[in-house]
Amino acid sequence: MDVALRWLDLIEEVFLRSSLRVPAGLDPEEIILARGARATPARARFVERIAALFPGARILARDDLSHMTAARAGRLRIGERVRRGGRTLVLGAMGRLEKPSCERGIVCPGYRSLSLTASCWYRCAYCYLAGTIASTVSPAVKIFVNVEDALAAIERRLRRARDGAAWYIGKLQDALALDPLTAYSRILVPFFAAHDRARLVLLTKAAAIENLLDLDHRGHTTIAWSLNPDPVASLYEPDAPPPAVRIRAAARIRTAGYPVRFQIMPIVPIPGWRDAYADLIARALDAAPPERVTLGGVCSFSTARGLLRSQVPADSPIRRALEAGEVGPDGRLRYRRETRIELYRELIAIIRDRDRSVPIGLCLEEEEVWRSAGLDPRLARCTCPCESTRSPSP
Repeated sequence: MDVALRWLDLIEEVFLRSSLRVPAGLDPEEIILARGARATPARARFVERIAALFPGARILARDDLSHMTAARAGRLRIGERVRRGGRTLVLGAMGRLEKPSCERGIVCPGYRSLSLTASCWYRCAYCYLAGTIASTVSPAVKIFVNVEDALAAIERRLRRARDGAAWYIGKLQDALALDPLTAYSRILVPFFAAHDRARLVLLTKAAAIENLLDLDHRGHTTIAWSLNPDPVASLYEPDAPPPAVRIRAAARIRTAGYPVRFQIMPIVPIPGWRDAYADLIARALDAAPPERVTLGGVCSFSTARGLLRSQVPADSPIRRALEAGEVGPDGRLRYRRETRIELYRELIAIIRDRDRSVPIGLCLEEEEVWRSAGLDPRLARCTCPCESTRSPSP
């Protein structure tokens, strides 16, 4: 193991002595202890502490199975897979916890994703997670306990990266929803703070920020919130914290000195959408002025579209916009290009009325759409990457 001993000591401290709490809304019926969950005494004690917080859950020890095979879904329909996934918690180890992004045919500055957890129980109707291989084959909320492997991989990468590197948590999970249960932020934030050329971006809908507030982060960890106006959130994000709660959390995090970003995505053209989004933007930018804002629409692979159709009426705004949509060069279904450009132009104008200088980016969009919206794709600044790794923090 080539991770510094001090990080092993910190991991053990968090595993054995940190305060662990049940996140709001998480109530598993089954907890599966998969391969690697009890490979060391510290891990065994950690998973024991987590399981004890759910006395009504059935505990299934499957040390012979990987996290992918321990919760196989079989032939369940997609809606039932998602419901079962939210009721199943898997604790285990994963082989490759960090990897590069791989996007084709669209503007994406690139990043390295980090996964110490996977999936989510918020069940947002549009969520692309329903279409990932992990959610299709093995639907479950997952916690990977081999944290030291992730830190070692990051340190190896930094030794090879002359200008530093950034990692992003939020591609295959909500970055903070499980943090009350794992306290992983109390490992990650100090770790990234100690590495001058490393940065971390956390994307979340959660308000679980208590573990973050007292940490010395040195500005190396950025917290990004996914936001939508109240009418959209109530229709399509009913299990997630309300937008006002997320905005208050962002304000507290900014007061604690962390860089803050907002990702307004997916934009949904509900009746009166301009006023709804203008109100959201005003509240968010006034409460926690961000270092950048990202806009995006629904971008969905075929399996996730099946979930959307099973949960959302055919005459709903999001279904109507998607049914008239088009498949992009990356294979994702989006609204028609003209619709997306109109949405982006309007929201960019609203943002510029509040803040003339904040960088604005588009998520997973084509170059032509960037240009038509009045943005330069060569200067892409969006949620996931972090470009400020060249110079050490003061």
